Amino acid sequence: AGKSARFLTYVQAADEPDWWLRASGEMLVACNDAKDVLNTQDFQADLVSLAARLDPAIVAARVDAVGPAGLAVAAADDAGDRRDVHLRFPEVCVDPADLRRAILQA
Repeated sequence: AGKSARFLTYVQAADEPDWWLRASGEMLVACNDAKDVLNTQDFQADLVSLAARLDPAIVAARVDAVGPAGLAVAAADDAGDRRDVHLRFPEVCVDPADLRRAILQA
């Protein structure tokens, strides 16, 4: 556990990067909604392209989590090996509108 801000609870898990923040309240709902939308077929090509910027071998991807500071993406390379990719937003999002803007700009 840690400090609390308007919609955020600062908690880190062992498998998350040190910049990762978990959402709560209204932001948690917005993060879960964004995850659901990003995992639809309509966004698959964009998601793979985004993850491939960090690892060009990626050929498949799905969003594991959306947080106020970025996206956690489970990806696979052409050999089928899993590669976890974390995409950090330029700034921490403090409300759902910030989150939508950050995702659209990614």
